[in-house]
Amino acid sequence: AALFALPLALFRDISSLALSSLLAIAAMMYVCFSITYRGTQLGTFKNIPTPIARVGSDFCSSATIVFFAYNCHVNIFSIYSSLHYPLVSRMKKVTQRSVALEVSLYLLVASSGYLIFHDDTKGNILLNFPATDMLLTIGKAGVACALTSSLPLCLHPCRENFYLLWYKFKGATMSKDLNAPLLSGQENGSSQRQGSEKPQASLLFHVLITLTMMGSALFLALNVPAVSIVFSFLGATACVIICYALPIIMYIAVLDQRSVLRSRTLVVCEKIALWALLAVLVAIGAVSAFSSLKQVLALVMGVGEI
Repeated sequence: AALFALPLALFRDISSLALSSLLAIAAMMYVCFSITYRGTQLGTFKNIPTPIARVGSDFCSSATIVFFAYNCHVNIFSIYSSLHYPLVSRMKKVTQRSVALEVSLYLLVASSGYLIFHDDTKGNILLNFPATDMLLTIGKAGVACALTSSLPLCLHPCRENFYLLWYKFKGATMSKDLNAPLLSGQENGSSQRQGSEKPQASLLFHVLITLTMMGSALFLALNVPAVSIVFSFLGATACVIICYALPIIMYIAVLDQRSVLRSRTLVVCEKIALWALLAVLVAIGAVSAFSSLKQVLALVMGVGEI
């Protein structure tokens, strides 16, 4: 899978991955609709033993997996800069439609798994289906293809941000585009990208960085036995910080400026609510991160199970 993903990962422009992304989406939609179809065949509302809502010891780990499931923030700037007409209004449409599609597919798969397997549902729901089920066996191959195609999408923003930090550290002259806000809201966005280009890494440096990142991902994939541990840990750390903590802190920082005409009491109450939400999210992330590290150590020492 790494050998197939490597040529895709070497593309410098994320728009070059449009076709592979489309194939990955098609494969995942096939899996989702296949599970939904099996849910309509095998699922039942009668004698459901599983409670609809339950808070247990693994609540924090499950919550951070949900955080990770909606983690599209890291790709926003790369996608925005690759649009032919990069406008805030177009970016909002792309984001809203993507999240709406995610929610729809998650609800279909979750409902089908709940109705079929109840408490026996595994972390990877495909493992619940027998190998003789050809519909889902094809789906398993589709998931493998989708994950292989998605790896370059995740690697691209990581590599681009590494380049930005590298050139900042090396003191390279950054273009006006890199120092200006990407989502400026101006309607002549296409003209903003003309006139100056960001520093381009040499081919050798580009290949070495890509191989290093791909090798690191491959090492983790071979040594971490359960992908749910990775999802939970990333959701507890990077996703909580990037997707929730920083936006809340930034919004609080500009709240006074945007609330001139509002009651001071309402502004203070909103700040308190936001700080409370942030505290809850950080607490959930800390508990989940500790639980994930504990699982990894237990598996490494041979005293734990997946």
